[in-house]
Amino acid sequence: MYLQYTPSKLNLTLRVVGMRSDGYHNICSLFYRNEATEQLTIRVKKANNVSDSVTTEPFPIPGENIISRCLSVLRRTESFANLPFLDVGIHKTIPPGTGIGAGSGNAAAFLRWAARFAGAALPDGFCESIGADIPFLFEGSKLALVGDIGIVRERLSLDRGFNVILVIPDWFSNTRRAFSKLDSFFKGSFPRNETRAREEAFDVIGALNAGRRVGLLPNDFACVLFQEHPEYELLAALGRSSGAPGYGLSGSGSAFFFLADDDTSIVHIMHALKSLPWCRRIITMG
Repeated sequence: MYLQYTPSKLNLTLRVVGMRSDGYHNICSLFYRNEATEQLTIRVKKANNVSDSVTTEPFPIPGENIISRCLSVLRRTESFANLPFLDVGIHKTIPPGTGIGAGSGNAAAFLRWAARFAGAALPDGFCESIGADIPFLFEGSKLALVGDIGIVRERLSLDRGFNVILVIPDWFSNTRRAFSKLDSFFKGSFPRNETRAREEAFDVIGALNAGRRVGLLPNDFACVLFQEHPEYELLAALGRSSGAPGYGLSGSGSAFFFLADDDTSIVHIMHALKSLPWCRRIITMG
């Protein structure tokens, strides 16, 4: 049996900078890596080895699992055609629709294992063909500027460590619907082009590295989600009162996070969150 811990990500900035001819959107975003968010167990099947088995617990994931999709595509590539049939178990802590890429982290960790097991490199473009967050989570940087639909543009460094407090609310966000609502809100004219979004991202990193408080981190989806769920305003107010260096939405929601750099802020935030009945889960990450 092989045990793999799987990552996730936070968007310290997220700007949509244009629509593509294929219907997707180009972004400019700072991706920040969370380690060991969930875990996989991988077993090579010794009996009934005619197909793969992918299961999740403690809750099921609707639709085709992303690892099943990885296996299906891998088996059509020459270098991985002889990959044995597998029994993959995913221990989930993050439900889908939260914007932190936990499912993509499952896929990234599995693909790293598969490449090592087969002694072969993944085909060019493989990760982005499966999911937009996978290239960053696969390549392993702690922090990177990401563009296009998920391509790592620059690996960056954050000079300070933060504790992350992640809030999973009672509602979830469908990515396709969120982009559709964003298109309607901005009517196709997004507030930042790629150049300005990149400058903004480096301003945020510079401020955090210098110990300055950024406040609400820039995310275009906040315009839509804060209207749909006024509860986010309470979380932003909590971020301000706690003195947290930065806080905001991750991805297209629904998760909200705080970057905390001292025990006083952590205690203040955690105490306040526990009084909010719509906070489904509160997760701390080092």
